[in-house]
Parts: sequence; structure tokens; C-alpha cells
Amino acid sequence: MSKFTISLAPCFLMTLAIGAPQEDPRQARFDKIMEDSALVSLSMRTDREDYLPGEAATISIVARNNTNETLEILKPFSDLNYFIPYQIGPTGKRIALMPDPSVSALPPEFTAPPPNFNIKTIKLAPRQEDIQKVDSFEGATLGGGEQVQEDPGDYEIEYRYGMSGRSVAARYRVVPARLGAASLAVKMPRNTTYLPNGKKSERAETLYTYRQAFELISGTTTYLCVNPMDMGLISEIKSLKEASLGIGDRKFVFIRVAESPIGFKELTFAVRPNEDLVLTWKDAQQQLQTLTLDKNALKKQ
Repeated sequence: MSKFTISLAPCFLMTLAIGAPQEDPRQARFDKIMEDSALVSLSMRTDREDYLPGEAATISIVARNNTNETLEILKPFSDLNYFIPYQIGPTGKRIALMPDPSVSALPPEFTAPPPNFNIKTIKLAPRQEDIQKVDSFEGATLGGGEQVQEDPGDYEIEYRYGMSGRSVAARYRVVPARLGAASLAVKMPRNTTYLPNGKKSERAETLYTYRQAFELISGTTTYLCVNPMDMGLISEIKSLKEASLGIGDRKFVFIRVAESPIGFKELTFAVRPNEDLVLTWKDAQQQLQTLTLDKNALKKQ
């Protein structure tokens, strides 16, 4: 009987070669970004230590490359970053004001790139520093929706970077304040029309957005505050007068634009056709003061 042997080794090796998983270049880049992001030093600060109740805030994150190599890192305030606000209790204990996203809504970390790999990054040269800022009325939050908390007290905002477990925090205080005597509202040039019941036979009504200017008093200082964004729609002067009686719906953020130890006497509030805001008042020497707020530069003062 003839004997013969068939070697299966080449077929086996061929199977291994064909079945070997190919490295995903997106995964490799994602892993490198996460590794680089872990090498930068992070610090965080708010633009003030003390805020008026409901005031807008600006948060800054500083990322510094302390290595001798260029790093590509997750851009602070990108989609893979988020905040958790806390109130500081009497004993110094932090009390979370919202659920931790890493527990309730989001995974504690990413181990694979998103399907479309839409990750915002920045590159830092050796010893380079990058500062990213965001205004609370442009998307960030210190726990009050679009502004700092309305209740006086001590707070902390914790920033989670890249969902990798790294975080930095900054503390701030909300000081007591009360409304002053001056409170005005002004209609903005833009308007829209609508039909109250959706019937073309009805008379169309014109609606306007508006802004407010008002005083807030904290301690011995009076602050002049305005809304940096348009507020709700009004249709009558009566509504405008009602809007000027208080600071309106507190979900609308405001910024402080001036301060005075005696308040803002004979305050006037107007809007130019280009939507710049103009405020006038008399100071302690009875001199007329004018403040123009450029619509394109209406940021925190």
C-alpha cells in the first residue's frame, strides 16, 4: 500500500494571514489622542470669585503641554467634555446639583472612536499653553441652566475632561442682591408678525423682542445690568411697561456693565437701529454719563 502525506501547514498559515484583523487607523489615532490628552496639565477658573444671583459667567480651561513633543489633544469644551455643578454645604461637603453624566447618561470613558470620528482636537507644541473660554450664555452652565445659581452661597463647578476620569474644579460664590429702583425695558428693532388663530382673515399682530436694564444692589454697591440676548416677545407698550417692573423671567441671563456707590439716577435705556444699546445716567456729581454697548462686542465687562 502506498503511503503519502499531505501537509496542511501552508493552508493553516494562509488562513491565519487572511483572518488576521487589520488595525483600524481611526482607532490608532483615537488612542494616540487620548494618550496625548492624558499628558497635558489642566487648570480651570471662573472670571469672577463673586457673582450676582443669576449672572452670566465665563469659564476658562488652560491646557499646557509640559513635554518635549507636539501633542494632539481633545479640545476643551468639545463634545467629550462636560460639567458637574456642586453646592458647598456648611461642613464643606459638596452636594451635586445634577446627576453625574458619567453614571446616568454617558459611559465613564471612551475606548473606541465614535463612528464618524467627529472629535475636536488642538495641537500643542512643546511647552505651549492653550486657553479656551466659554460664556455661560453660549452653552456652558454653572448649574442654573444658562447662568450661575440664584440662591446665595458657595459653589463649585467640576470640569470632566475627555470622559477619561480627569477633572479640575473651581469655586465661586453667589452673593445676596436685591432689585434697585431703576428698571427699564426697550423694544429691539427686529419684529415678527403672526396670526393669533392662524386665520388669514384676522388682523396680523406685530411682536417685538426686548432687552432689560436694571439695578441690582449688593452690599454698598449698585450694579447696572443688561440682557446680552433678546428676551421674549411682546405686542403692546403695556407689556413693555410690565416687563420693566422687574428683571423678568430669570432664565434669561444678564451681565453687569457698570457699578456705582449711589445708584444710577435718571437712567435711560435706548436701542439704535443697528441694535447697539445706549444707557445714560447721572453720577454723584450730577454729570451725565453715557455707555454704549456694541451689539457685536456685548460680552462680560
